[in-house]
Amino acid sequence: MKQCLNCGAGLKPGAVRCVKCGSVMEVVAALSAAALPAAATTQLVYVERADAPSAGIAFLLSFGLPGLGQLYCGRLGRGIAFFVATLIAWPLSWCALGWVAHLVAALDAARLASQKGKGARS
Repeated sequence: MKQCLNCGAGLKPGAVRCVKCGSVMEVVAALSAAALPAAATTQLVYVERADAPSAGIAFLLSFGLPGLGQLYCGRLGRGIAFFVATLIAWPLSWCALGWVAHLVAALDAARLASQKGKGARS
């Protein structure tokens, strides 16, 4: 059984998306078991998807409006959580932690986008 390269969860044969974390892995090539010696097994090759979200765009979106970059990456709950946390951080910290919250949200969105588009090459 194959494992998700992002979170390590087990993947069903032929799956292109992890059920647990939502990582997308596109199968580019598969070596046929018939073309290999009897001892060899089928090997899948994963590459980065062309339609994966851009880390730069996710960073800018989330820095402008915290949570928007997470929404761009398809993580609604996480986006709402960053938006609410930033709304709370601004007035409670007299604006000091507001910028920190913006930066943390932007960095998280960029990390999500880069992870979402990654696959392994075997």
